Amino acid sequence: FHRHRAHPLVRYFCSAQGTTHSLCMMGALVVIMGFTSQETAPSEERFTLGIHHLPDTWMFAYASLHLLTILTFGFLQGWAHRKDNRWRFALVHGGLCLTLYAMFWGSADNRTLMAIAYKGHSSHEAVTAGKKTVYPDYEFQLSQMKVTTYPNGTPQSIEASLVIDDRPVSLRVGKPYPVKWDEDVYLHSYDRARGNNSTYAVLQLVRQPWKQLMLLGMTGMLAGGLLLFLQGAERRRT
Repeated sequence: FHRHRAHPLVRYFCSAQGTTHSLCMMGALVVIMGFTSQETAPSEERFTLGIHHLPDTWMFAYASLHLLTILTFGFLQGWAHRKDNRWRFALVHGGLCLTLYAMFWGSADNRTLMAIAYKGHSSHEAVTAGKKTVYPDYEFQLSQMKVTTYPNGTPQSIEASLVIDDRPVSLRVGKPYPVKWDEDVYLHSYDRARGNNSTYAVLQLVRQPWKQLMLLGMTGMLAGGLLLFLQGAERRRT
């Protein structure tokens, strides 16, 4: 880093000007996304769509890459010049970089499928956002739906008892089952008209191969934040 710090690109990515450009680009895209409905684009159409598919456009990819580059050069510059608390700095800023890198580079490997688990027979068929049929390497079958409601009829708790590859599994909304180290099964919906007598449950199969790296980065940020808190408390006592 010391050898190339005079290079115009290095100076730009380490400068306040580069940071401002990056924050303005990303901020503008986030504001637009907040005021427009965003839809998931089929994988074969990515980077060709417009304002309603911003996360799948070249514009968003460029802004994200620019921000990651700014953070990377900021981390390298801080590590090179910092003489004290380097490991705390590495945990916080390195953890942030790792988390965002896993989110950005891992998004291309993420996969979300929709599937239906029927009562009475097993299935292993699912569909992509582009309505393409795929076949996961595990089977699922609904055993029973358990739905409790408030007096006004609003669902209070929703639980689906499933069998996934001969293993009994209980799914609740927002509480997935990790069928693999990089894939989770979520309960998405059911036959609301029939409630407990629903003969099917709609499942969401989410594959995130980079999830562990993202969790590692978040753990680093939390550890660095804890060190910052403890060291700050020590300084106040002294």
